[in-house]
Amino acid sequence: MRAMAAVFGLLLLAAGGGEPAPKPVLVVHGDTTFVDDAYALSPSGGRLAYVRSNGADIAQVEVAELPSGNVEARFSIAAFSRIPERLSFTENGKLIVVGRLPDAERREAQVFDLSGKPLGRKLGPADSIACAQIDGKSALVALSIRRSGEHTSYEVSALRAEDGKALGRRTLSAGRDGLIKLGEGFRIVYWSDDLLHLTGVKKGEYDKKNDVRRPDRAMIFDVLAGKAVSEHEIGDVVSWVREMRQREQFPQRAAFVAFSEDLKALELITADNRRLEVKTVRPLWKYEPKTILQQAGPEPGRLYVSLTVDPVNPEAVKKQKTDPDLFDLYAVDGQSGSAARVLGGVLAAKRRLAWVAGGGRVAILRRHQGFDRGGTELEVYDLSR
Repeated sequence: MRAMAAVFGLLLLAAGGGEPAPKPVLVVHGDTTFVDDAYALSPSGGRLAYVRSNGADIAQVEVAELPSGNVEARFSIAAFSRIPERLSFTENGKLIVVGRLPDAERREAQVFDLSGKPLGRKLGPADSIACAQIDGKSALVALSIRRSGEHTSYEVSALRAEDGKALGRRTLSAGRDGLIKLGEGFRIVYWSDDLLHLTGVKKGEYDKKNDVRRPDRAMIFDVLAGKAVSEHEIGDVVSWVREMRQREQFPQRAAFVAFSEDLKALELITADNRRLEVKTVRPLWKYEPKTILQQAGPEPGRLYVSLTVDPVNPEAVKKQKTDPDLFDLYAVDGQSGSAARVLGGVLAAKRRLAWVAGGGRVAILRRHQGFDRGGTELEVYDLSR
């Protein structure tokens, strides 16, 4: 047994390119079903929820205690949704399920207790549904977009997750020119903070004294309150447009991490539009830029960002030997851009990886190859602090 353990340890080191491979605290296997795209860690990291599916009539939630893996709850959500997209724990241990409708790109959400009983009322159908925090409590926020002729309406509604109490509703209407008819009018650029805020552009004011129109103004709009919370003139228009195009790739995020245009730097774009370099443990050129994934929080002011080593990076090509495709996860401060690697050296093994992080742990899904839903295994790792 000791010899087998030694051999296994050497294999782990070899797979990790000379660095010890981290050991998962739990591995969930697909077996006769697969692990679907919806899974979540509780805020404390003490529970893992996931969905077993066969892509047809089975959609079963399981909730396991960590690190033991003991299944504490098991119930079907097939009557609600057979295409679950997201799970999220409330602060009181209930489970939010967001599912996609089978015949449209629209979504519904429902809260369940761990016996499988639906709580409150179902939210949706809507174009987008976010799991948010309002006044320290779990909330659901829905965005529905309706187009009629040359007019478009954007309806945002929020409710408290556990009892379905309405927390607010606002409808914004845009005409043919795309301007929201509110005060002087503005154009929506992007939504952020779980649909609770949006950034818009207002036409610059006319300066009578100098007979010129001032530059356009960017503003952040509190949707439920129905008012702007900040506003400023757009100085460098070219840079601002470039940033807005980047933000389209990261919807609903006030701060995000992205590669520079020349791929030579990794940058944090903050909520107030500063660009700060993010330093990684490995040389940045070792990573494949297309593998970048990220998640906000759930800890306030923190971003989790992952990158995977490119097996044919420039150094590997020079050596004429491929590198292992190692997955690294970083915790990035959303104000300073300082980054710490909290998990390193997980072998991707030519699989597309997806993950959620929180409560001092990360759950990594090894996605199917050639099938756009779910994966073969769901692995949970402890994160370094």
